[in-house]
Amino acid sequence: MEWLTPVFVVALTAEAVVRLWLSSRQAAAVRAHRDQVPERFQDQVALAEHQKAADYTVARVRVGRLNLLLDVGIRLAFTLGGGIAFIDALWGRSHLAQPWHGALVIGTVLFALMLLHLPLSIWRTFRLEARFGFNRITPRLFVLDLVKELAVLLLLASPVVFGALLLMDRAGRWWWFFAWLSGRSTRCSSPGFSRVSLRRYSIASRRSRMRRSSPASSSWSRAAGSRPTASS
Repeated sequence: MEWLTPVFVVALTAEAVVRLWLSSRQAAAVRAHRDQVPERFQDQVALAEHQKAADYTVARVRVGRLNLLLDVGIRLAFTLGGGIAFIDALWGRSHLAQPWHGALVIGTVLFALMLLHLPLSIWRTFRLEARFGFNRITPRLFVLDLVKELAVLLLLASPVVFGALLLMDRAGRWWWFFAWLSGRSTRCSSPGFSRVSLRRYSIASRRSRMRRSSPASSSWSRAAGSRPTASS
């Protein structure tokens, strides 16, 4: 199975390169149309508001690139760097049986990922969005969002994790099929959570309200719909 390592590295590199390329196209498209309001919105949006929305979009793209590079570094550190193995060894000292041992390892990895992404999330919320006047969240609400995310993750992910680990331990050579099936059933029962975390959902809800209250952001989102985009 040594061939999996180069395949993983190539796939990870290809994903990062493609996403960086798409983000550069998005930023270029936004800059190219920064100084002209789309014709259909010229009666609704002032040029200054349009430029502000464009600058905000470009700034978010830049932060998205940093987040992408952080993701790549974390994946390499947790896999090839031995991060997951280190966490597994730490919990191995407790001598817990499966599925408890595996569940604690997975939970610790997820919690570590959240902590590693937290500084960038704080900066994006309280510096970037606040600089453009788009931040509507207080530190108290930010903390509450994190607590809600942890609670939902615990409630919805725990049964899947325990079920998958039990199947891996007892289902023989077909464990992977039943683990996949249990994951699919959970996705069908809670599609919103399986696609995005509660944190992202909360941010998206706030941005939706922000766009409704800001004509510039709303018009820019509709006008840019046909242009190259990349997730940030």
